[in-house]
Amino acid sequence: MHVETIEPLKKLIGEHKTKLKHAAISLHKADLKFCNAREDLEKLKTQYLNAYKTFDESVETYNSMIIRVRASSDKQRKLNKKLTQLFTNCKEAEKKYITCLLYTSPSPRDLSTSRMPSSACKKKKKKK
Repeated sequence: MHVETIEPLKKLIGEHKTKLKHAAISLHKADLKFCNAREDLEKLKTQYLNAYKTFDESVETYNSMIIRVRASSDKQRKLNKKLTQLFTNCKEAEKKYITCLLYTSPSPRDLSTSRMPSSACKKKKKKK
């Protein structure tokens, strides 16, 4: 072959080698980006699973609270029903029996039947 044809071929091969190196570098960079994206995707997947677990636990807590509130409401209704019945019974008893409270104070002369506490009576006697 002629030297004249070899030189342009060498130059062309050199250019192709340079282009291949650049392509290999670009491919390597793309591969790194892909690996980073895969790692980010795994992190997002883990975050999603944790969030879903937390959500699921929240739903379970909410459901158990609803059950407790309903049970409490049932107890409250039963107590209200009993209280209403007791109030009704008291009103009926009040209609049947009319009571009269009459207070009669003992005579000051009759200290033995005084309604004052015994300690007050003793103090009174000591003063005399």
